[in-house]
Amino acid sequence: MENYRLKYLLGLIVCVMIILTSCDVLEQPAEDFIELDQYFQDENEAIAAVNAISDEAWDTKIGSLSQHGHRSSDEVTNPTYWVNERQREINEYRMDGSNIEVERHWRQHYRYIVMANLVITRVANMTPDQISQEVKDWVMGEAYVWRADSYFKLVTLFGNIPIILTDNMEGLEIEVPESPVEDVYALIISDLEEAERLLPAEFTGSDRGRPIETTATAYLSRVYMQQRNWEKGAEYAKKVIDSGRHWLYDDFKHAFSPLFENGPEHIWSFQIARQPIGRGSNNAWFFAAPRGSNVLEDFRGGLASYVPTIEAFNVFEEDDYRREVSFMTEYVDNDGNTIQWQNFDAPVPHIYKFNDRTLSWEENQDVNRPLIRYSDILLLYAEAMNELGLTDQGLPYLNMVRERARNGDPNAAPQDYPMGMSQNDFRDAVHLERRLELVFEGHRVRDLLRWGTLVESIRALSDPADGAPNPADYIQEHHILWPKPTTQIELNPLLNQNPGYD
Repeated sequence: MENYRLKYLLGLIVCVMIILTSCDVLEQPAEDFIELDQYFQDENEAIAAVNAISDEAWDTKIGSLSQHGHRSSDEVTNPTYWVNERQREINEYRMDGSNIEVERHWRQHYRYIVMANLVITRVANMTPDQISQEVKDWVMGEAYVWRADSYFKLVTLFGNIPIILTDNMEGLEIEVPESPVEDVYALIISDLEEAERLLPAEFTGSDRGRPIETTATAYLSRVYMQQRNWEKGAEYAKKVIDSGRHWLYDDFKHAFSPLFENGPEHIWSFQIARQPIGRGSNNAWFFAAPRGSNVLEDFRGGLASYVPTIEAFNVFEEDDYRREVSFMTEYVDNDGNTIQWQNFDAPVPHIYKFNDRTLSWEENQDVNRPLIRYSDILLLYAEAMNELGLTDQGLPYLNMVRERARNGDPNAAPQDYPMGMSQNDFRDAVHLERRLELVFEGHRVRDLLRWGTLVESIRALSDPADGAPNPADYIQEHHILWPKPTTQIELNPLLNQNPGYD
C-alpha cells in the first residue's frame, strides 16, 4: 500500500511543471490518485516523500550531470561519434533557447524544487502523533538541502530566475517574476542554514549517505565561495574541518570505490544502487569503456560519450598517482592485445575515476557519485585564506591534499609547496590543485566561473584529436550563462532572455 500511495504522489508531483512546460494529463482514472491531504499521515510517508526527490534525480545520478549541471569545459568534451545534435550544441557553445536539453535542465531542477517545497510545507504541519521530532527535523533538513542544491545549479547556469516556494498541486500561476541573483543566493543560504540546524551529526545503518549537518555546512562554504565572499567561505570550510567528522582516505582511489562508500571523506554523495551495466551509475558505459571496445562483456560495448580533453591529462605530472586512478590509458581486448589510448576510437585517455580496478565492470555499477568530498573543502579553505591575504595559514591545507596524492611515497609527485609563497603564486597553485584533485567531479566550470577564466580556458583548447569541432571556435563572453528556454519565455512574459541570446 505504501508503494501504491507513493507512486501516485509522485505522479501528481511530476505533472506539476511550475513555469515549465505544459504537462499532459496522466491517463490514470481520477480515483487512482491519492489526494495530498490524505498523504503525510505518518513518518513513513514523510520519509518516502523526501526519498522521492532523490529517486526522481535519476538523470543527475547516471551521469548526464557532467553535461547538464556543469557544461563542457577544458576537461571533458564529446567525441565526433556522439551524434545527438542538441548535446553537441551545448558542448560546442552553439546552443540557444530552443535547445531541448536547456529546457530539460530547467524543468528537472524546478521539479526537484516543487518536490522539496511539498516536503517542507507538509511535513512542517505534521503533528507529534504523526511524526517524531527527530524524523521531522531530518526529513525537512534534507528537503532544504535538495532545494538549495537545485537553486544553486539553476542560478549558476541561468542567472536571474523565478523563486518558487509553493507546493500548490491544483494549478499554479505561470507568470512568476524572475528574482535577481542576489535574492536567489539569499534563499539558498537561508535553506542551507535551516538544513544545518535540522540535520543530525551522523546517520547509521541503512541511512548512512543521507545529508548530515556538515553537508549543509560544506555547501554553505561552496555557495559563499562562488559569491567570492572569502571570509564566509573560509568560516564554513573551517567549521567542517574542525568538526572532526571528516578526513582523507590514505589511498586516493578509495574515495571512488564501492568498497569504501559513505566514508569519512564523503560529505555528500549520490547513492547508487547496483544495477546491470547500462543502468545504475552508467560510469562504465558512458565514460570509461572506449567506443568500439569489447571490455564490457555481455553488453553492447563501450560508449564513452564523454571523454577528457588532452589538456586534462597533460596537466598531471607523470608520477602523480591521481593520474593513474583518474584515467584509463589502455585496455586488453578479447584477443589479448593491449590497446593504448592513442588507438582508441577517441584517441585520448578515458575517464576511469569512478571505477575500482580491483572489481569487475558489473561490480563497479553501484559506486556512488561524490558531490562534496573533504579534499574539496580543504582546497576551498586554502583558496579563501589566500584571498584574505593569509597565504601561509592556507598552505598546510593545500599540502594535506598533495601529501595524500603521493600515496605513501615521500619522493613521488606532487611535492609540498614551501612557506612564503606570494599570493599570486599560491592562487595559481590552488587553481592547479583543484584541477588535479577534482577532475571529472563536476566542479571545473563552477571554479572557472568563480575565477573569471571560463572563456579564456575554453579558447586555449587544442583541436580534439578525433576531429570533433572545437568549442574554442564558438565560445563568446555571453556563454558564461545559458540561454533561458524559449518555451518558458513564451509561457511567462515576466522572464527576460539572457544577453547574447536574443
